[in-house]
Amino acid sequence: MKIEVLPPHANASDWEFVPEGKTAIRFGLGAVKGVGEAGVRALAKLRRESGEFTSFEDMCMRLPPKSLNKRMLEAMVKAGALDGLIPHAHAALEGLSEAMGRAARKRHDLEARQSALFEAAEPEAGDGGFPKIIEWSLGERLRHEKEVLGFYLSGHPLEEYLGYIDGLWNANLESVSDMPDGATVVLPLTVTAVRTHRGARGTMAFVQVGDLFGSAEMVCFSNLYTEVVEFLEGEQALLAMLRVDRSRDELSLIAEALAPLDTVLAQQVRRVCISTHALAWDAAAIERFADLARSNPGDVAVHFHLHLANGATAELSSGLTLCWNEEVKNRLRDWFDENAVQLLCKSWQPVVAPRQGGRKQERRQYAA
Repeated sequence: MKIEVLPPHANASDWEFVPEGKTAIRFGLGAVKGVGEAGVRALAKLRRESGEFTSFEDMCMRLPPKSLNKRMLEAMVKAGALDGLIPHAHAALEGLSEAMGRAARKRHDLEARQSALFEAAEPEAGDGGFPKIIEWSLGERLRHEKEVLGFYLSGHPLEEYLGYIDGLWNANLESVSDMPDGATVVLPLTVTAVRTHRGARGTMAFVQVGDLFGSAEMVCFSNLYTEVVEFLEGEQALLAMLRVDRSRDELSLIAEALAPLDTVLAQQVRRVCISTHALAWDAAAIERFADLARSNPGDVAVHFHLHLANGATAELSSGLTLCWNEEVKNRLRDWFDENAVQLLCKSWQPVVAPRQGGRKQERRQYAA
């Protein structure tokens, strides 16, 4: 029977992991880095006695003063333990001090029996006093989650790429198992562990990598390792060109080229396709998009798939071009639905470092 691990949450978690139903376990807040036991015990006790928290402000006002300090609340935000009580994690971290201060003032007024009618007007703000700013991408949210949990729990960093990119890769870690010796593949992956080995020709690495379909070991020989070591030590998604090697008893994946996925993507996008309803495009929306293209000049073509009132779809070339970068990505994510944007890419053809002495030399270096 498969046991599901449910994410930590202020309205469900205790200090320890606890069963929830017959097939699930609720993640304990004690496993979140930076969260103290006394504060969690107080939170869980209050929740059981007087009900779930309805908002961040409600939680802060009901808890005994100083039960949860700013450092603990930051960790809970990053772990997703306050989802639903805050607008989103990015806004919560940016406005945490102000929101805590606002809740403390309200509690002080209530304790002093001051009516809310006489409370000094607060400046206009977002939900619960949090700023109105753009949400993190899935990758950003997962990086913060891993920071406090030690691993990815709610998703995988590659999820945000697989749904809207076409043409940039041709394989995954499941499909490479059926490929013949010598086949070259391109695939996105993340690094989970690195083990280095110092040999006569320099330092090489055995890299544990993963994607949404599986995990494997990637061999990075010294001629490439010196060029990509900073990527292997980072948290970002990578694009790899790998060679399938079956010269040993088991499948080996030899790294031929490696680069940050976002860097390659910005270079290889040839067309942005946006699917949206035709009614969304009034004069103001058209000018807003044209201004985005003017502010980010480039050679990436923009096409629209417009859904018409009669159920038909019209495919239009806008005549606009732009540069694919983080600003454009965030703007489009803010303006359109999650699945509205698709990127058509050119295949990646990186410069491959020459082998050191051919396959026989590689085998000796691998076996050393």
